[in-house]
Amino acid sequence: MDNNTVEWLTLEMIKRFGTNAAHIARELDDIADAVPDISRIAVEMIKRFGGGALHIAREMANITKGVPEMQSGEVWCDIANAIERRYPSKDRHANDNNQPPSNSRPRHH
Repeated sequence: MDNNTVEWLTLEMIKRFGTNAAHIARELDDIADAVPDISRIAVEMIKRFGGGALHIAREMANITKGVPEMQSGEVWCDIANAIERRYPSKDRHANDNNQPPSNSRPRHH
């Protein structure tokens, strides 16, 4: 991925997720490395982000549309749809304020 694309993606994530952008990016990177299919990605995102999982997946779909080097926006839409099917609708927006839920694990390097 070229530097301009990385810079653009970075700014988009910061715009959408604020100070949580780095944490979210690291968690998504961990999930992508460890989980092979959309259904399991959805479950893992719910575990890590709780009610914010759907919001994050939808935002990633919007961010990655048209970025060929990344998972396409369509894949992120599929992930968001899988989250919607698994997560109780009454709790879906409980954490849509771009804050990681209290049960998410910060990652240290």
